[in-house]
Amino acid sequence: MRPKLIVVEGIDGAGKDTQAERIASFLRKSGKDVEMVKHPDLHGPIGNVIQGFLESRHDFPPEVQFLLFAADMLKDREKIEKWKREGKTIIFNR
Repeated sequence: MRPKLIVVEGIDGAGKDTQAERIASFLRKSGKDVEMVKHPDLHGPIGNVIQGFLESRHDFPPEVQFLLFAADMLKDREKIEKWKREGKTIIFNR
């Protein structure tokens, strides 16, 4: 079974959460095994630092900003690889 990858991209407030949930709901009702990943994960440790930056509590140069966002995504690599091996549909909310 091949995994399916779906990416929902957009600016803040564009409705990404709503659309990702609707897609997941539709697929689950169709009998698909669905997992969702959201980046940045503002509830995780790296996401907390990103949230501080987004709220102007931290000031980082662009290179550090890039590394924070990359690290936030990389932390989910193992579980995403596992889901892919299991043939799950993965929705990325970005």
